[in-house]
Amino acid sequence: MKKVVVIGAGISGLAAAALLAKKGFSVEVIEQNWMVGGCAATYWRKGHRFESGATTLVGLSENRPIHWLLNELEINALHSIKLDLPMQVHGLSTNPISRFEGLEEWIAEAENKFGKLNQRKFWTKCFNTAQFVWENALELHHFPPQSITDLVKLLPLFNFNRLKHLPSAFQSVADWMRSCDLHTNKRFVRFIDEQLMITAQNTASDVNLLFGATALCYTNEPNHYLTGGMQQLANTLANKIIEYQGQIHLREATTRIEKKSNGYQVRTSKNTYLADFVVSSVPLNNLEYLVDDSVIVQKIKKKSIPITELSGAFTMGIAFHPHRQYQCIHHQLHLNQPMNQTGARSIFFSIHPEEDKRSDVPNTMVGAVSMHVFNPSKNIITDKNEVLNLVIDILVQNDLIKRENIIYSHASTPGSWEDWTLRKSGIVGGYPQKIGTKPWQMLGCQIDGHGFLGVGDSFYPGQGIPGVILGAKAAVETIVKKG
Repeated sequence: MKKVVVIGAGISGLAAAALLAKKGFSVEVIEQNWMVGGCAATYWRKGHRFESGATTLVGLSENRPIHWLLNELEINALHSIKLDLPMQVHGLSTNPISRFEGLEEWIAEAENKFGKLNQRKFWTKCFNTAQFVWENALELHHFPPQSITDLVKLLPLFNFNRLKHLPSAFQSVADWMRSCDLHTNKRFVRFIDEQLMITAQNTASDVNLLFGATALCYTNEPNHYLTGGMQQLANTLANKIIEYQGQIHLREATTRIEKKSNGYQVRTSKNTYLADFVVSSVPLNNLEYLVDDSVIVQKIKKKSIPITELSGAFTMGIAFHPHRQYQCIHHQLHLNQPMNQTGARSIFFSIHPEEDKRSDVPNTMVGAVSMHVFNPSKNIITDKNEVLNLVIDILVQNDLIKRENIIYSHASTPGSWEDWTLRKSGIVGGYPQKIGTKPWQMLGCQIDGHGFLGVGDSFYPGQGIPGVILGAKAAVETIVKKG
């Protein structure tokens, strides 16, 4: 059997490892933390179960990446709750803006909250572009092309329907707003910018429409909540790895990756592994310090985005007694001014459904807060309690919680994220989409053109659980062909 070492047990690494193990490869997963899941893990603290990062989930419906993965691994189903209303947005109008799943219902809401001018035109194109991306994501196995062979294999796939969407890669979301005469609608521009920050890590002027439309319309996809948290997905994948005779090694930090004449050598804090293939889910900004090959390091540096242009996260966990019923569990709250110490202009608050017991305390709900910390290597948070209390004030003002009903709360800075994941400066959420970087210019799964491959949110296609699963799919198909 060909041997594969997978570095990192986040969702991308776990997905790649499970798929390879099922196909008969000898797979060993190396994870520096004490549990699997990475940025999509769930942990206990003070009798409550909190999410470490991701809380939203799309891609479970047919012909979507998670659905495909479950079928490939013969997983019957995940225990999930389909959300009737994916999200509400607060702070831009008297009443919350409801991000309805149905396109017609959402257009009516957008016209009501932002005015009728060209809302239908704007959202219809975004929706159609997003559907095109979703419907083709699983088929473009060799994208982005990294060799002449990849390009030759891609050419037959580019029919008229696909080529007509090509201009969207050269047009920003802001350009499309301008075409719809919506660029002077300040509330709408701010709404779009902060919605894009959730899923594209950037604002309308710097996100191309191909990615941006998909990011903006993720609430028009069926949204689900996993009972027990995202850890359910991570544990399910880990169990499949074991079932297919793979191994997972926890509390082992990778220290060096070396190319050898007969494969690769991976050194960790505890062992040395020899492999025919290496799949790394380590972000590019960390990976350059692990690789013992100057040519590969230069390639990684060329494709890396500097830390100064990336974001860390300030996150919070809150356990509280609810004082009312909630229409939905996901809430984005716009701020009147950038948050002290972070620079964020909005916060994201997810409440776990009451039927999903997340606390040892009766009649208690658990919520997760996240916001961006821009340029986390320079913007060091010196007083996290100040930020925590500012956030609680905002949640109280928007009638989402009552301060006197809080049982327990805690906060984590980008420094905490770096300790948890080892991601340099605590960068999370993936690389920001940039209009200057076309999809085919991103680094795909092949790092050295041989047996060293990369997956995760700094490789194509980037952010989100569906995105990193697509990256794992491409890496696995590459290894199968080479192996």
